[in-house]
Amino acid sequence: MKFKKIITTMCMASAITCVMTPLQQAIADEVKKPNFVTIVIDDMGFSDLGAFGGEVVTPNIDQLANTGTILSNFYAASTSSPSRSMLFTGKDSHPAGMGNMGGLMRDEQRGQPGYEGIMSLNALPFPELLQQNNYHTMMVGKWHMGEEEEYYAHNRGFSETRALLLPGGDAHYLSDENGDNITTIPPAGLERAERITMYNENGEEMTKFPPNAYATDYYTDEAIDMLDTRDTSKPFYLNMSYLAPHTPIQAPKDVIDQYADIYSKGWDIIRKERFDKLKALGYLAPDATLSPRPDNIPAWDSLADDEKAIETRRMAAYAAMIDILDQNVGKLVQHLKDIGEYDNTVFFVYSDNGAESDAPLFKFGGPRMAFVLDSFPYSIQNYPENITLDELLENMGGSKSYIDLGMGWATVSNAPFNNYKVTTFDGGVRTAMFAHYPQSKVAGIDYNCLSSVMDIAPTILDMAGVEYPSTYNGKPIAPMQGVSMSGIFKGKLHCDPERYLGWEMSGIKGIRQGNWKLSQQLDDENWYLYDLSNDPFELNELSTEKPEKLQSMIDVYQKYATANEVIDVGVKQGENLGIATTGAGDVKARIEGGSIIKKDGVDLSVKFYKKTRTVKATDTVEIISQIKPAKQHIGMPATISVYSKFTMDNQDSYWALTPNGWVNFENGEEMPTYSNIPELSTRHLVPVFEGKFSVIDLIGNVEVWLDYRLEDGTAVSNQEPISIDITD
Repeated sequence: MKFKKIITTMCMASAITCVMTPLQQAIADEVKKPNFVTIVIDDMGFSDLGAFGGEVVTPNIDQLANTGTILSNFYAASTSSPSRSMLFTGKDSHPAGMGNMGGLMRDEQRGQPGYEGIMSLNALPFPELLQQNNYHTMMVGKWHMGEEEEYYAHNRGFSETRALLLPGGDAHYLSDENGDNITTIPPAGLERAERITMYNENGEEMTKFPPNAYATDYYTDEAIDMLDTRDTSKPFYLNMSYLAPHTPIQAPKDVIDQYADIYSKGWDIIRKERFDKLKALGYLAPDATLSPRPDNIPAWDSLADDEKAIETRRMAAYAAMIDILDQNVGKLVQHLKDIGEYDNTVFFVYSDNGAESDAPLFKFGGPRMAFVLDSFPYSIQNYPENITLDELLENMGGSKSYIDLGMGWATVSNAPFNNYKVTTFDGGVRTAMFAHYPQSKVAGIDYNCLSSVMDIAPTILDMAGVEYPSTYNGKPIAPMQGVSMSGIFKGKLHCDPERYLGWEMSGIKGIRQGNWKLSQQLDDENWYLYDLSNDPFELNELSTEKPEKLQSMIDVYQKYATANEVIDVGVKQGENLGIATTGAGDVKARIEGGSIIKKDGVDLSVKFYKKTRTVKATDTVEIISQIKPAKQHIGMPATISVYSKFTMDNQDSYWALTPNGWVNFENGEEMPTYSNIPELSTRHLVPVFEGKFSVIDLIGNVEVWLDYRLEDGTAVSNQEPISIDITD
């Protein structure tokens, strides 16, 4: 029996008031387990908070950060649900079941272990262990790890859940004056889910809300109510999974107005001010130089007056969301103080990934976009055709508005780092994070060792005195991949120079070990190599200059991929073209490909490279294909051929792609070879074409075929061509 229980029992049995001696109190305090609060912020950039260089007013979060331990070398994941699965399991997103997000799942990944698209039932969430060890576990806000009942948070270790949003995002003004849900999900989507809303409470669907509820305020109020009605004999774990500042950007007008003058200075000045503050705070070297504005972002001074007005309002609304989030964190902390739990509570605060540049809704289009622009008319996409400038500015950020952050301000939000959410550049995966424990022996320090969102779970279990088991649901499970950071509260700061962190989501890969990093971005198969010790902003690409280091880092990535059973897919996703074989038995190869239309390097089509498309001769078109050989062919020597048939004015001509470009050949002639492969690997990307067909005066049709051939005569080719109709 524990000393605290003995002391408590003796006091209860006494007929007089029991006052503990200092020794008894010390013993009781020693065995009292800490409470834990994780505060997950959604899509916030590294430098948005005041403590991390931002101009947004965040005194409550800043106080916690500045009197806690800032983890300045902390990495999450490139998107939301993989990041959250890593938080709860202490493992990489692949063994956690979130190797890819459900809406992005590839055919070859679907149904495979690690690609369930939810937090796998074979993955053990740490709240289950806390729950089994006398902790009262609670959660509010965004879940995003399974919308079927068996995957609900209420069934994955949480004793109590309130205001639980099942999907990855929705409106922040979540109810109208009648308490009915406001949603960005079209009626057809709700019908498919057989639901009225996508919110749950303790595993049951919610259909009514307080009138005019704002998500950030509502989540906090529900959390406080759970704290007040819990079993106070138990320690607790509370996960505050805020939706802010995820798209759509929505906030009360009076708070938005407070930031209008600040952001009227524009993104160039604000980014410079943040950079200077980051240097003053010690995050950057005193002689660090601000990187140039990305080429695809215009100078603020070059914008027209209406563009400046819209962009100012956009960022003011985003800042207002973070301001309100901070107010709610302050409200929660004060309540913990009021009920006497603050001093015994450990806080972990972080963003799940970097800031997002553009909402996928507007890039991919479809029925949901049409529904949103109709239901939320005060959107930039509706200006100027459907609404006036004054109407837009007056209503931006309101309950009938749907806006995203945009690339210009996302670059500011992620400052000083490069790129955005979804990529594995630091702007996508390196996020603001700190831990705060009032009983910590050290405070106000910067822990700059390489750390991960996977480390939070083992830290909590370590501090709670809970062991991670070797079996789960009757099956052996591997240890957590994260490492306990509990030593940071004792001043024990230890770095592991051999540690590496890897990422892969929908083919976009990355790896960091020590100060070296490989990064990838959207629609780009290239590896980008950086030495962060003298290039912390990932600007000086070194793969050509240091090929041996490039290969050694690729080897580290392959080690990561093997350990986590990553299924290799390309960043560029084409459609399945089927296969035809010659001289082969049962062959399970895959050939995919297609085309997109580009403008200024940006995909203007939809999500995938389509196998059939109609384009104008003046369009910039990119055609790609990928060959994924059958398993029995991997490691064998082979040749790859790419050939096309051009049809113009009912006349056909035949062309083959060679290392030196396209060459004409006669039908029936021996076809030139594109590539001789000493050993086939799991995937070979073929960049077929990028440019304008007007350059070659082609109006008509192009069909693209490709194959790989083994030395024994076995040939595997696409069954359907990539087909493009070209008009003038």
